[in-house]
Amino acid sequence: MVCQSWAVGLGCTWSGLGNTVLNMNDEMPINLPRYVFRRANGSFRYKRNVPKHLRALLGKDTLYRQLGDSYREAMQALPLVHARVEALLNDETNKSARERSVELIRGALGDEVAELVLAEAVPEYSPIEDALNHLGKALHKQLFSTYFVENQNLAKKEVLLQAVEKASLDPVEAGKVIDERSFSDQVDEAWKRARQFQVTGVPSFISGSYATTGYHPYEELAKFIEYVEMQKARGA
Repeated sequence: MVCQSWAVGLGCTWSGLGNTVLNMNDEMPINLPRYVFRRANGSFRYKRNVPKHLRALLGKDTLYRQLGDSYREAMQALPLVHARVEALLNDETNKSARERSVELIRGALGDEVAELVLAEAVPEYSPIEDALNHLGKALHKQLFSTYFVENQNLAKKEVLLQAVEKASLDPVEAGKVIDERSFSDQVDEAWKRARQFQVTGVPSFISGSYATTGYHPYEELAKFIEYVEMQKARGA
């Protein structure tokens, strides 16, 4: 930041605000500094459009910050407000997938669970593990809704990422996973198991060597379970 004294008051040129001179006097110039606008009630606000690649992560298209009721108050607050918004946008841009995942867990399940995840110390078959699985179930539910209710094609990347975003997960990181095929081995193994059980659709119900695929009324599912139990009793 470069500051200097003026005969009419104090002026500052602030990095990121262009060559704007921040006049600390009460007299308001015709052209307000970048990101500053005056509201109908006479107060001043900071308005910053969020970069497109961060909008899904922040959940906002625009950031607003109150600067003050007078022009002088606004000019005094502007440098700090601008610096904080810049820091927020930079932090979100540079944040890793692991950090985002932990933040999501922290927000949904609290600090204690987040610290256990960071330490890789989540007990197996514990309520904590169940809670983490719940996050995955939220995506699973959204994928079913996208396909069966909204009748959209999940083979299309943009449709898949929209479902990820609706499940409150990170569409940017999900896009990287798809492009880099990060879990290709696990997906291939899932396809192999599906072929072994002759799964051709969802939902599929499997018990031992018996399976039924697709939607069935409750009565039919009950008969399927009874049949499987009968065969097990016979040792078949």
